[in-house]
Amino acid sequence: MREFAHLNMATKMPRPKTLTRWANEFKWLEIRENRMYCRTCMKWGNKLISCRNYSDAFISKGSTNWQRSAVNEHNISTMHVSANDHESREVLGDNFKKHIVQTPVPADNPLRKCFERMSHNERQMLERSFEVAYFIGKKGRPYSDFPDLIQLEKMHGVEFLSAYGHRNSCKDFIHYISDTIFNENVKDKLLRANFVSVLCDGSTDSGIVEKELIYVIFVDPDTFVPTCSFFSLKEPISQDANGLKLAIEESFRRRGLSDILAKMVFLSSDGTATNSGLVGGLITLFKQDMPWVAFVWCFSHRLELSLKDALSSEFQPVEESLRHLFYMYKNSSKKVRELKYLYKILQNVYDFANNQIRPAKSGGTRWIDHKIRACSQMVDKLGVYVQHTENIIADTSRKACDRDALIGKVRKLKCASLLLKSALFIDLLDSARKFSVISQKAEVNFLLMIDALDDTLLHYQMLHAKLKKDSTYVFEFPTVKSVLSKIEQDIYQGVKLTRVEQAKQSIAANVCEMVANIVVCLNERYGILTAETQEEMTEMEELVTKELKDGDKVLHNIARVLRTSVWVNSSTEPLSCEQLGSLFCVQITSLEQLYNRFQRFLPGVNFLTLENQYLTLVRYACDNMGDNVAAMDPIQTWRTLHEIKGKSFPELFLVVELCLCAPFSNATLERFFSHMSVVKTDWRSKLGEQALEDSLRIHVAGPNLSVFAEMYVSKCVTAWYNDKARRVHQSKRKKYQKRATASKKQNIDLDLKLSDVVHSSSESNSRSESESDCSSSNEMDD
Repeated sequence: MREFAHLNMATKMPRPKTLTRWANEFKWLEIRENRMYCRTCMKWGNKLISCRNYSDAFISKGSTNWQRSAVNEHNISTMHVSANDHESREVLGDNFKKHIVQTPVPADNPLRKCFERMSHNERQMLERSFEVAYFIGKKGRPYSDFPDLIQLEKMHGVEFLSAYGHRNSCKDFIHYISDTIFNENVKDKLLRANFVSVLCDGSTDSGIVEKELIYVIFVDPDTFVPTCSFFSLKEPISQDANGLKLAIEESFRRRGLSDILAKMVFLSSDGTATNSGLVGGLITLFKQDMPWVAFVWCFSHRLELSLKDALSSEFQPVEESLRHLFYMYKNSSKKVRELKYLYKILQNVYDFANNQIRPAKSGGTRWIDHKIRACSQMVDKLGVYVQHTENIIADTSRKACDRDALIGKVRKLKCASLLLKSALFIDLLDSARKFSVISQKAEVNFLLMIDALDDTLLHYQMLHAKLKKDSTYVFEFPTVKSVLSKIEQDIYQGVKLTRVEQAKQSIAANVCEMVANIVVCLNERYGILTAETQEEMTEMEELVTKELKDGDKVLHNIARVLRTSVWVNSSTEPLSCEQLGSLFCVQITSLEQLYNRFQRFLPGVNFLTLENQYLTLVRYACDNMGDNVAAMDPIQTWRTLHEIKGKSFPELFLVVELCLCAPFSNATLERFFSHMSVVKTDWRSKLGEQALEDSLRIHVAGPNLSVFAEMYVSKCVTAWYNDKARRVHQSKRKKYQKRATASKKQNIDLDLKLSDVVHSSSESNSRSESESDCSSSNEMDD
């Protein structure tokens, strides 16, 4: 009592004796300056911001609600429970998770008894509701479709629980489905994985809200195969590096995986200064706590930027003409209708490659594919576009200024250099397009990407050598050759081309320089990855930017360690360890550099042990697998060797697991944003962050409906039912009438008064009528 006797008691403040009793019961309670604080929440306040129903009443402001219920509510709140978890984690350390896992569920637990009372029929009805909710999430439909689908199924004789047919129930079901899929496919495996790579990218949704998308790459501990999985979709508090870092950390913390973030070895994103900046970029902030993390610039972004730098000056006129054609027909159904009519007429005269009529868009997220598609459409339908534009010009009802502008556009389209450059653009980008297609695959195969990069660079180098020897080789390019074969007397698809010979000479004179620019630009962004000798490595380090050096060196070493195609013993006799060491000295050097960088994850491991394990494994593969090692996919080879020798060489396969986590492209993230525009439409622009993440997880990462019904639905129902007390036996609630407001009450009172007046007047009238009848009858009697 003496502890609180000095406080200035407010009118609503309890007595000191009551406060002393509260302090003894709630050890976290601290009372000062007529306010209540929570010691535990104050200590871990920075890590509680992302908690559900977060409030700073007991942290910074202090609570002035002196009711016992307020203290009890804070004691059982999600925020306080999370703070206690952080406190326990600090005390128990590595034993915290084991402590949580080993906590048994009491046999007399009310939720457990309640679940046991649920009948088999009721569980089946719940599973049907979950399947309907999953269908809605998979198709990206709004929650309001849920009651209609339930009603439709009831009309077909299917039974459902009447208490859970509302749209809010659908939202709740989808949340538990999303959590179950995440726990099964991502969380449980991440907890057993030794390394993780984080991929992040940002975009704006239909609600004009910036979203930061986070994917993770890890090696599946069950199959030893690298996996790329959707992790979280977070709205950062700011668009700078600090805001992005906080968003990533909160995403891991919200899932209870804060410790997993310390296992991050790679961070992959685009090359903006916010992500890759050496001064205040995202990678720099992470390296302050984790200096071993390497930044990887998306290969697809690098490729497009390289080609833009190499070809932008030469193809600027082509780009302008393509853009004009696209927007000319984009919003005009009349012009498209006229174009279709003209195309049907010319279809009997000329051979067209496809039936697409509208001009294609030359700009977009897939830069190479958009450019090739737009140029192909230009080459295939040039005669149709020119003749239709001339028909528009001949229309005298149009303004003179519009007709003059179209005349200038037609003059450019009739220039032979535009047609030949479009054809040349298609041929030059064909090899880069194949490389881009490989980078867009969902499969995580880093060596496949490196092989495609080597093939692409080799193709352009060989092409440059041929053109340097004979510049007329450009006329042997497939598309250029096809276009030239269709030009007869300077006429192409009925269009009289201008300056055909000058265009041919210009292309032959400039094509060698254009290919040389492509080679130079590719070396500036991929040079370290394709270097074979130390001299080439030193030369390429001078070309590439500082942001790429660190990450590309790590990727170069990983490619050497993972490549198993070099494990071929040409000698008939077995080689000794010394001979193997000299034969694979390059791989051993790369392995040593990886060991030095990531030594934190290899405590107590000597490099000599890794070297001996690597050479022993090479000898085993050569003796038992023979030439099949060179033919097999390296990822499959390492998986097979892990099944056989994983327990014998745990240190080596720990390094291999790290290498398999290497990222290379953010194409999966770009596709995810396309799905986001499908789920969060203009009609659902107010969809919340958690609801959007749940729907997208089902829409993107969820299995088909039959697999869900077989493997997941029962787990989802169990998770939903055990979370809190459910009333599955409850019947459908009645719809209560809304309470009348003050204005409505006044109107009702006024109506009652008027009805009383009318009623009283009617009674007086009836009374007077009866009196008059009585008087008249009396007169008759008299």
